[in-house]
Amino acid sequence: MGDTGKHGWVLDGFPVSAEQAQSVQDAGLEFDKFIQVEVDVETLVARLSGNLGNTEESVREKAEAHQETATAVAKVFKLREVKITGSSEEEMVQALDRLITGAVVC
Repeated sequence: MGDTGKHGWVLDGFPVSAEQAQSVQDAGLEFDKFIQVEVDVETLVARLSGNLGNTEESVREKAEAHQETATAVAKVFKLREVKITGSSEEEMVQALDRLITGAVVC
C-alpha cells in the first residue's frame, strides 16, 4: 500500500472477529477511524428478504450474529469508533464520503 501514508486506506469487512481486531492492534497498524454502519433490523429485513434466497428469518439471524461480532470488534477499537446510520442509502453514502474523503479504498 505504497500511498497509505499520503492518502490513507479503508478495510471493508475486516476485521470480523475480536481476535482479528486484536491482531491488527498487535501488528501495530495505525488507523484513524473504525466505522460502524448501523442499520435497523426491520430496514435490513425489508431490503434483503427475498434477495438471493434470503428469508425474513435468515436475515434476522444473520443480523443478530453480525451484531454480536461487530460489538466484540468495536470493543477492541472503541477509542476510534465512529457510528453512522445506514437507514437511508443516500445519507449513509454522504456520511461515508465525509469520513473517508482522500482515502484509498483497498
